[in-house]
Amino acid sequence: MSSIIDQLSINDRVGAAGSLPPRESILDIAPQSMPASSKMVSIVPISSNSVSASQTIQFQLPSRHAMRNGSGYLRFKFSWENAAHDFSFAGASASAQALFNSVQLQVGGVVVEQINNFHMWNNNIVQAHCMTNESLINTAMSEGSLTSGQFSQVGNYSAVNMTGATLIPQTTVQGQFRQGSGNHFFAVDLPLGLTHNKNGTMLPNFLMNNILLTIQTNPITKAFYTSTTSLGSTFNYTISDMEYVYQEITLSEEYLQSVRSGLSSNKLVKIEAQSALNVQIGANTTVQQLFSLNLSSLDCILFGTQIGPDGVGNPKWFQATPAERNDPSVRYEVYLDGDLLYASARQLCDPEVAFRELKRALAGSISPVDNTPIVQQIGLTSGYAHNGSYCNQAYLRGLSCRRWVDESTSMNGSKVNTVRIQFTNAEYNANDSIQLFFVYSYILLLDGQGGVSKVM
Repeated sequence: MSSIIDQLSINDRVGAAGSLPPRESILDIAPQSMPASSKMVSIVPISSNSVSASQTIQFQLPSRHAMRNGSGYLRFKFSWENAAHDFSFAGASASAQALFNSVQLQVGGVVVEQINNFHMWNNNIVQAHCMTNESLINTAMSEGSLTSGQFSQVGNYSAVNMTGATLIPQTTVQGQFRQGSGNHFFAVDLPLGLTHNKNGTMLPNFLMNNILLTIQTNPITKAFYTSTTSLGSTFNYTISDMEYVYQEITLSEEYLQSVRSGLSSNKLVKIEAQSALNVQIGANTTVQQLFSLNLSSLDCILFGTQIGPDGVGNPKWFQATPAERNDPSVRYEVYLDGDLLYASARQLCDPEVAFRELKRALAGSISPVDNTPIVQQIGLTSGYAHNGSYCNQAYLRGLSCRRWVDESTSMNGSKVNTVRIQFTNAEYNANDSIQLFFVYSYILLLDGQGGVSKVM
C-alpha cells in the first residue's frame, strides 16, 4: 500500500517559537516570609450548570489573590438514565476524566493551553503510567470508584494475554455503574500545565485578567465502555452541580505593593509550565505523516493505539497488534527536522526496549502529577501467571527529546520545527487510530498592564 504524507499544522498552539527576555528583566514573585492567609473557594460555571454529551462548560476564575499550585479540582454530579447494562468509564484507569473531550485555559483572551482528547491523555497516560500506587488509591477514593474496599490499579489491564497472540480481552467490565438509572458525585483533577506549573508556588491570579476555563464533554461513544457492546438506544448522561474548587491565597498589601513596584519598572513575571499537543491520525499498514510544530522545547513524544472505532463496546485502552509485539520488521521511526531520533533493529517492538525508552520519555515530564512513573502491577499470581506486568503491557510508546533531565532548568527539550513519523508493518486496521501527544515546555510572561505572551 502506498504511503501518504500529510502536512498538518497544529492549530491549538499560540504564537510562534520566541526568545526569552534577559534574566534581569524577570521579577521574582515568590513571597519571602510575607504574611498570608488561605481559604478554599468554589466557582460555579458561567455557562449552564447542567450539561450532557458533547456540550460546553465554562468557568471564569476571579482575577484576585493567588491560586495554590496544583490545588484546583472539579466537583460534579454524574447522572445516567436508561442504561441497558452495567458499564464503566472508558480508558485504562477507568477515571471520570473519560467524560471530558477537551480542556482549554485562556488568560486575557489568549489561549494558553488546550489539550484535545483529554480523556486519552489522562486515563491512558497520566493516571495509567505516571502515578504511584498510593496516588492511584487516593484518586480512586476521591472519584468514588472503590468497590468492596478494593481498588484494582489500572484494573482493565489485569487480564492481558501473556502469549502476545491476542489483544487485551474486551469481555471484562469493571461495572462501576449499574443498569437503569443513578448518580454519583466526583472530584477530579484537571492536570493543566499552568495550574500545576513548575514554579511550584502559586498562580498570580491578581496579575491575570479574564481567566477562562472551558471544558467540552465527550459523546457517549468515547466516554463509556460495556462488555455487551450496547447501553441501549435511550441511554443518556448528565453532569450537574458543578464547582471548580481551589485554595485561594490572600497576600499581604506589602507584598502586592512590592510586586506592583517591580512591574512598574518594566519587569515581567515568568511562569514555567508544561503541556501537550494532541493529534489523532488514522492507522494503516504503514503510516507516514509530517507535523509542523515550531517548538522551542519539545520534551518527549508519547503515542498509543486504539484498536477499533469509538463505541461503547470498545474500552479505549491503548493496545498493540500481535505484529507490534512479535515481528522484528515492525519499525517506529521518528525524525526531528530530518534527523532520526531513535534507531534500533527492534524499533521499540521489544518490550524491554519500549519500557526503557518510555521511562526516559516520562522522566521529568508531567512531573507535577507524580515523580514515580510506570507503576502498573508487577509480579506473578499464585498460579505463576503474570499479573498485568509492564512487560506484557508495552502499549504506550515514548521517546525522550530532552537534552538532560533537570527540574530546575526550564526549556531543556529539543528545538523542533517539524516532526515526521513513519510506522512500518504494524498491521494496523482501517478502524484503528493512533493518538500522538507532543509534550512541550513553555513560559508564560505577564506584564504590569495585564499583557500575556507565551514562549513555546
